[in-house]
Amino acid sequence: MKESIGIAIVFLNKDQQTIECIRQFAKPGAPVYVLNNGSSEAAAQAVRLACAALPNVTYIHSDSNLGCGGGRNRLIDATQEDWLFFVDNDITPLESHWLDNLGLHVKHSHGIDAIVPVVHNIWEGTKIRPVNMGVLNGQAHFTTATSAYTNVFPGGASLISRKMFDRIGLY
Repeated sequence: MKESIGIAIVFLNKDQQTIECIRQFAKPGAPVYVLNNGSSEAAAQAVRLACAALPNVTYIHSDSNLGCGGGRNRLIDATQEDWLFFVDNDITPLESHWLDNLGLHVKHSHGIDAIVPVVHNIWEGTKIRPVNMGVLNGQAHFTTATSAYTNVFPGGASLISRKMFDRIGLY
């Protein structure tokens, strides 16, 4: 059985950046859910119009800013897919086959509820590397992860199983 993946994007203003993000993630045809998290009317209208032109995109409105976690929780409640790929509105995929790659990770990652891809920040020209955090003498220390497993969870691009939310709760 192939598990379904939905794309979840929360935005607050930054309409042009959000529209580009939506267009990139809508290309493979996966369902995309976009939450306006209390944006100005002008930004909300621009994004709403862009979403209306894309048949696999669902626009959801909030009159107030629910915060990042609250916005993601609203998207979780509005979706049915087995997995949700949460992406910040400044994230864009570098490869055209990104959705197929995520599907392969889901298929071969039995018992794993969260997958974080390598994230390239095109706006700053940086790559977010997976890290582990430890505590030494009462202070947090970060080290670069030497395997695919990390204990730090960057939320800006994360694929999360609905089963995890069912088991431990929402953001």
